[in-house]
Amino acid sequence: MTRSIFNLIIVPTILSLVAGCGDKDAQQSDTTDATGGETGGETGGETGDGDGDGDGDGDGDGIEGPFVYSEFDDDGMLMIDTLVVLTEQAVQEIEGRGQTPQEFFSWRIGDLNQAMQRSLIDSSRVRPLGFHVLVEQDYERVGAWPADTVDNIGNALAWLSSYRSTYGADKILMVASTAESQSGAAWGGGDVSSYWVEFLPINHEFGHCMGGGHCNDGDPDSYNFGFPLSGYDDMGVPNGSGLTGGTMMCGNSANFFSNPEVTLTLADITGYVEQGVMPAQDYGAVLGPDGTLTLGDDQYANMAQTWRDNETAAATATFTSKYPGYGDTFYEKDNCVGFYGEEGYGGFLYEYCVGDTAEGLGADNVSSVMLGRNVHLNLYTDAEYGAGSTCGGILQRLAYSSPSLEALSTHRGMESITGQVQAALIYPPFDRDAHKYFSGGFDFYASGDLPFCSSIDGESLTLMRDSTYWSGSAAFRKVSMDPPYTISFDYFSKHYVEEPHGDGIVVFFAKDQSAYDGEVLTNANLGFVADGTGYGVEFNTWTNSVAVRDGDYNVIGTAVGANTYTDGAWIPVEVTVHTDSVTAAFDGVDLLTEAATIDTTFDGIGVSAGNGYYTSEVTIRNFAITSL
Repeated sequence: MTRSIFNLIIVPTILSLVAGCGDKDAQQSDTTDATGGETGGETGGETGDGDGDGDGDGDGDGIEGPFVYSEFDDDGMLMIDTLVVLTEQAVQEIEGRGQTPQEFFSWRIGDLNQAMQRSLIDSSRVRPLGFHVLVEQDYERVGAWPADTVDNIGNALAWLSSYRSTYGADKILMVASTAESQSGAAWGGGDVSSYWVEFLPINHEFGHCMGGGHCNDGDPDSYNFGFPLSGYDDMGVPNGSGLTGGTMMCGNSANFFSNPEVTLTLADITGYVEQGVMPAQDYGAVLGPDGTLTLGDDQYANMAQTWRDNETAAATATFTSKYPGYGDTFYEKDNCVGFYGEEGYGGFLYEYCVGDTAEGLGADNVSSVMLGRNVHLNLYTDAEYGAGSTCGGILQRLAYSSPSLEALSTHRGMESITGQVQAALIYPPFDRDAHKYFSGGFDFYASGDLPFCSSIDGESLTLMRDSTYWSGSAAFRKVSMDPPYTISFDYFSKHYVEEPHGDGIVVFFAKDQSAYDGEVLTNANLGFVADGTGYGVEFNTWTNSVAVRDGDYNVIGTAVGANTYTDGAWIPVEVTVHTDSVTAAFDGVDLLTEAATIDTTFDGIGVSAGNGYYTSEVTIRNFAITSL
């Protein structure tokens, strides 16, 4: 089966929209909904029978280990995990065409992988994670609704929120309905590309998300561009005559990424034209009867090399959540979860379904879980869903079956919950309240992965993982207290590679917590919302300074120079709040005492963090508020 090919009107400017390259592609009025080419790709996986061995007998023998979560598949290829994010109207539009979202997108992701193979990009592949449907609650939380594609690309990660880490999504395809988002353009940059249902140039935009630009314009130092079939002149400018069209990033009519190692004979070209992979034209007249066509240039067009240069960073943008070997195993009941006492879905224990209360599970030593097609799962190490300890125990959110909770925890850099699962929450993927449900001592907010607890080093709370870029997070302690009091905890910061570390933390107090409900936290104020309420003591590890800030994030008094990056050590921090002053101590040394009249209208107390271009892990432990 072949697909028709469309030509894009390429706008030569490239805009930096999302932490990397960006792109705008204008739409012709007669275009189809995707670049053509061979169809195929992943369309689902094996269906579980309740015991995990796939034989339908329910005997619970399971599958054999060892179990390792990895960014590589079983063939040793890097997996760039990709999630389609849809609006509800987009789903309705797709279903109006007689297709499910899975059917609608599976061949398109398969086509992207086939384009990579044809282009000799054989060290990575794009793994589809399925699709995630946005709901009104997402828009209300962010304060933005679907609009033009340029707006949607900027809001997609905020709408997705902590679901991104639940899915383990490295790249995001944001798709709105045609009625919502038709704007004459598709965009790609950073980790997100944005489309609408009738306009899906996925291969092209994904190339931008992998670092590629358009046709070269005479820059001899750039090889990350597409290749016009007419070739380049000696100055790196596309030739004005000859063959028309070009590879995915330059003309978007030949379903290849440029690569000077790919040379096609006329027989090859004829076959690709018949398949719809290349545009029909008289190649023989231009190339000659024995001619060949090389789809790249060592100096000006090697998108395949650009892809390879960036694929490791792309595949490790978030922790893999879908098991490489058995990621498409489903429990036999779509709305239920099977719990197992052995790794590999062996030793069936029981099932729980949406609406059930699952508590007191620890004695059964849950080691693996199998999810139905229509459920997500929260696992808690606290029997009261977090209420039984200060930090609230460990919480893991799952969107996929896991043959080994031990391996999953190891891969995510978290304490293992194998044998420690005390409670579970089973819910539909669209239930935002259930997804974030946590009865522990803190309320969490984040523009990406939510903070999480551990008990390895006391009651520890990780506010921000290392390698979490351009984001903020905050944790509000669930207490009410008026000054005077002391906020104390141990502080840990660490960057695990050889480059500068990230930004730091703010200890805040007298803050209006409701200001965080509709806010997208950023690194700019280290997760502190500048709404005019409350105060904060900023420990900025990027500027090496400590300062008291007011509710608008203005410095009160003078910032004090101090190196508060702990480089992997646990350092005690104390912030003492009186009605007329604030004192900050780091590692037992008072760094500043600032006069300030504290407005006690609000009583929110907690810690926030931010990472920008440079990042650090930020963890606190043994958080306490002591009345004076």
